[in-house]
Amino acid sequence: LHKWIFKTKLLFRQVAQEVDNENTLLNNTVKNFQIIPNAEVTYLINKKSSLRLFGSYNQEVLGIENYFENIIFTSNTNSLKNNQSFETLDSQNISLSYNFNDFFNLFQFYSGISYNYNPNNFFYDYTITSSFTENTRTLLDLDATSYSINGGVDTFVNFLNSNVKLNTAYSINKYKNRINNAEIRENSA
Repeated sequence: LHKWIFKTKLLFRQVAQEVDNENTLLNNTVKNFQIIPNAEVTYLINKKSSLRLFGSYNQEVLGIENYFENIIFTSNTNSLKNNQSFETLDSQNISLSYNFNDFFNLFQFYSGISYNYNPNNFFYDYTITSSFTENTRTLLDLDATSYSINGGVDTFVNFLNSNVKLNTAYSINKYKNRINNAEIRENSA
């Protein structure tokens, strides 16, 4: 049992949001209670290496930039506007990683894989003309997923008298959007 480390965290949060719209004279107030859990299990393989499994659930309150409903010009050819929402941006994450640290020989290696799922996400509706792009952002129940794998090596090289680091990562993101009022389409990047 000395090789296992268990960590859990449970966050209780009371969120109160209020927006007054002077143009429509509407006052929106939302209050909700959130429970945010996460858990981590680490297995110490030996004194230099470990295996870590981490899982979390999060409800992120939207920032103030997501409440403006009027057009915001982000450049001379681009604009952004929001469809106001008091929902939270939900996410679920799980990751598995391996670490090897040999501090005596100044060598470090890590690798990991992760999966992230958003049951709701920002939906971007683009209207594109030859001289202007309008982007309307709405929080909808359209899921998005991402998968990633990463790794890296950090070692001291004697003849350079310096550390050399090599990091690499690869990810796949799946999401949905719409351009010029066409059908909702699935994207992968």
